[in-house]
Amino acid sequence: NEHDRPILYKDEFWFVTTNIKPYENTKHHFLLISKDHAESLIDLHPDSGNSLLYFLRKLETDYNIDSGAIIFRFGDPLYNGGSVNHLHAHLIVPDVGPDKDWEKLKVKLGTNPK
Repeated sequence: NEHDRPILYKDEFWFVTTNIKPYENTKHHFLLISKDHAESLIDLHPDSGNSLLYFLRKLETDYNIDSGAIIFRFGDPLYNGGSVNHLHAHLIVPDVGPDKDWEKLKVKLGTNPK
């Protein structure tokens, strides 16, 4: 495991942590990383979906999240905007409020291969 952030939750399928480089204007930026070396959704164990949903719901409850977005990255990082060739999900919570001056979060997807 090359990730040096504390593990918040884990089971046989996933571990949950915070992103080393959270996106700008986020209150929380969690990563849910497959324990199996899955590069594609097809590579996941059929039971891992229930586990993933459990952790997303646990984060929503434990961190009192009322709005956010979930992004999956899988396949070739050259095209999915990721930095690793390993399936993972982001749970991103915006940092909003009357005292915040923020813009919509833009997520990189893809790269010009030339």
